[in-house]
This record gives sequence, structure tokens and C-alpha cells, in this order.
Amino acid sequence: MENGAKAKQGKSNLSRALAVAVAKGVPFLGRDATRSGVILVSLEDPLFHVDHHLKALGWSAETDEPILILEAIDSNLDRTLEGLSTSLTAMPDVRLLVIDHLGKVLKVKDFSEYKPVMAEVKKSSRWHGSFRVSTS
Repeated sequence: MENGAKAKQGKSNLSRALAVAVAKGVPFLGRDATRSGVILVSLEDPLFHVDHHLKALGWSAETDEPILILEAIDSNLDRTLEGLSTSLTAMPDVRLLVIDHLGKVLKVKDFSEYKPVMAEVKKSSRWHGSFRVSTS
């Protein structure tokens, strides 16, 4: 799932609601969700804010599957992709990776320029065959 919109339109809220639905194994937007762990890469909001929001959405660390929140990534896209791929391989119970937001991972100066954006997206496309990726 790719989740895109202008700033302050609810992309992070939607992505976190998806993360909670997967961690709980409850339907999301009318579709069943398989209960599993989640990695949530949150590059804009502080950890305490994200954690509080997940709990407000009903997530419980004691009863639900884990949601691992990552606040920082490598500044190099290739190293970021390798690190996330290694983590996902080492954590086979994780079925959802949320990157909030993709613009901070791709390091593209101008998202209105098609070629640079697509060149960076292509680097991450190797995941799409192995993992379900939600970007916001």
C-alpha cells in the first residue's frame, strides 16, 4: 500500500491505524489483517508521540504483536535498504513494514521531478516481491 497526500492530511494516522490492526489481527478498512509483528519507521514524530498514538488506537504491548518503532535510519539509501532487509529477514514474524515518510528515506530534493524520484523508488522495489511495504 502506498499512502500519499499533501502535508497534514492524515497519512501518519492512517499508517499507524494499519500497524495497530495488523498487530491486533483485526480488519482494516473492511479487509482482514493477519496478526503479526510490525516495524514502523517514524522519521518525523518523536517516539513518545508515536507510542502514545499507537496506545490511543488500542495497541497493547502486553497482548498484541510487537510494533518496533525506529526513529532513525542510515543517511545512505543502499545501507538503509540493506539494514531493513536484514532486520526483516531476522524477524520472520514481521509482516508489515511502514515507512513514515518515504521522502525522508529516498532523499529526493524535489518530489515533483519524476526521474530522480523513480530512480530512488526503483532501488527499494526489490522488496516488493518479498515483503509487503506501506509507505507514507
